[in-house]
Amino acid sequence: MTAQIHLLTRATRALFTAPAAHPGWTVVEDDELLTAFAPSGSPLLNYVLRAEPAGDPAALVARTLAMAGPRGLVWKVAPTDRGADDVARALLDRGLVELPSSTPIWGPIPEDVETIVATLQPATDVRDASGYRRWCVPFARAFHVPEADVELLVEAAVARGFADDDPIQHVLVERDGEPVACGTLVVDPSGLAGAFNVAVDPQHRREGLGTAVLGALALRARRAGCTEIGQFSTPEGMPLYDPHGRAHPSALRNFLWMGGTHG
Repeated sequence: MTAQIHLLTRATRALFTAPAAHPGWTVVEDDELLTAFAPSGSPLLNYVLRAEPAGDPAALVARTLAMAGPRGLVWKVAPTDRGADDVARALLDRGLVELPSSTPIWGPIPEDVETIVATLQPATDVRDASGYRRWCVPFARAFHVPEADVELLVEAAVARGFADDDPIQHVLVERDGEPVACGTLVVDPSGLAGAFNVAVDPQHRREGLGTAVLGALALRARRAGCTEIGQFSTPEGMPLYDPHGRAHPSALRNFLWMGGTHG
């Protein structure tokens, strides 16, 4: 994996790692696996970020599913990973569903980002549970998230807290009092920020709201001392990011297991 992809996966791990005071969260790091799990039934909170099996890929997949318990997971496979094709086959053999690919893309934050953002739809910071619940509205509509999983997301966000100095920040765009777009920023000490969960209500797409969210996240990243911002973009989202950054030549394959009893 390139250095930029590694930094993005590190930022993603931070996104899914709660404070030490929050019981039940685990981060697993070993020679074959870098992963973050949460104590919930939501696949949105359980990720395998990097895996390069030294031995049998099927055994690695089985071990990871055992660690996940009933919670489900999303597994990202980079084509450049050692044994990527074998891991993908092992995941499909165990019943995981392949989702649309996502492309790592990153680029410098413009020095005049404040001027740019001033021309866009304004975004507000999410600072409490009620604000985060509103943040979840466009996110749930864009990604078809069930209400039960929304409640799990709110619970996890409240457990983390909403401190100004948290490396994880959420922004919300509203129109006529209704939440229509949202996004999350993760600041990595390396100077690269990650834009995650950028979502626009499907009824309000192609209105510049995704650009407004990305601009708001880039502005906050610049204020935090970051010089670059990156994102895992779906094929539909590439037109938003491609003019502003450098895309990795290969998309990552994404595999989903919704959780429950696994055979």
